[in-house]
Amino acid sequence: MIQLGKAHSPCDDTDIFYTFDRTPSDNNQHCIIFGKSGSGKTTLMKRMICGFVENGIGCIVIDSKQDYKQLTGEHFQHIRIGGEEGFMPCHEINLDTIISFAECLDTGFTPSQKQMLRSRCSQLNHEHFNSVEGFIDACLDNLKSVKHGEIRDVLENIKADPISHGKRLEWKDLLQNGKVTIFDVDYDQFITDATLKPIVNSMLMSFLNYKISVPDDNNCVLMIDEARNYDIGTGSAISKILTQLRSKHVACFLASQFMSYENGAKVPNVISQCDTKIIFNTTDSKFINNLLQLNQENKKAVNDELASLHTGEALICNYEGTTIASARDYLSHIIRVSLSNFSADDYPELFGTTL
Repeated sequence: MIQLGKAHSPCDDTDIFYTFDRTPSDNNQHCIIFGKSGSGKTTLMKRMICGFVENGIGCIVIDSKQDYKQLTGEHFQHIRIGGEEGFMPCHEINLDTIISFAECLDTGFTPSQKQMLRSRCSQLNHEHFNSVEGFIDACLDNLKSVKHGEIRDVLENIKADPISHGKRLEWKDLLQNGKVTIFDVDYDQFITDATLKPIVNSMLMSFLNYKISVPDDNNCVLMIDEARNYDIGTGSAISKILTQLRSKHVACFLASQFMSYENGAKVPNVISQCDTKIIFNTTDSKFINNLLQLNQENKKAVNDELASLHTGEALICNYEGTTIASARDYLSHIIRVSLSNFSADDYPELFGTTL
């Protein structure tokens, strides 16, 4: 149980908590967090991360803005994707990995090329390879008689790129109770606007496949800041994690400035999978009204609430009442909360000294 702050009601103020319960197994404990820049989203995420650590729950954090660099110490490890000393965004070496790597390099295979690869090389998935280079060499050997040199060119590019030389993600080691693994996916020569989405999607798909493959284990939290920067459409790793990992006791937290109509059809599926919604100050009140499916009677009241929110204040909505507890519900399952600020001083047992 993690204390978030104080919930304000017409009568009194009440402590509000986020609870991560293992029962029932299909309980939806995912949360989506909206708000404009500087409103308090990342501060809330940091506080929750430290709260999860105190409760012995493991966390995976996706950080593309380097906002979590201050989280250091024995409970935190930072993993870099790509580059000479970085990790590959995968834990297995197979044909899907190679196809994903091609997308990460912003080259990719055409649908017909993927079909050709699968028809000629799918049997390699049943063999053991210690390196991507070895797997690609086996693919190239199977493709000797293929006339289309473009496929071989893409494979050679993957083989030569640092992405194929990194260490594999060992999720068993990364997912430890009370430990936080922060993936630093900052922009460099390897990670660009064009490659960020497929790289993060490949990494999260690896996480999904690992969690599905192992027996039910301990609670785990996945924190994704700036979620709108990644692939959130139907069929994406994020969408699949939200729907497929409830029974694996995974809670996913997505934070974003907003997911407006430019994102179109990608948005509703993701939002519908998150029962809990935390909304900071935002300029997109029309989007919020549609998000909350408010009736006409409540729209004005909620819009007035949104307009009056200060930094560190948010509206919290939970329609099932299963994950947000101990707070007075005074407006159609929406409560206003003053959230606690994050400070390393609040967690001396985690950091030892002030950061």
